[in-house]
Amino acid sequence: MSAGSRTLERDRPRLTGRAAALLVVIALLALLALVPTRQFLAQRGRIADLEASGDDPAQREAVELRDALRLGRLLLAGQEVTL
Repeated sequence: MSAGSRTLERDRPRLTGRAAALLVVIALLALLALVPTRQFLAQRGRIADLEASGDDPAQREAVELRDALRLGRLLLAGQEVTL
């Protein structure tokens, strides 16, 4: 290898513009996915708590939450929902 080719390799940026843009898009999508995931986990925990209590009104609320959770999944999947 000559000295000229070594300087060309060092002058190349480690991260190209396309790679940086892709990294930003992936990070943004990951951040946007955090909120629905947190809500999903919170709802599942609430449903489990309500089902464990065994009260009739609580079971009704658990069923309503479960239905809302299913509706949210259908909407996220882009499926048509009829009520």
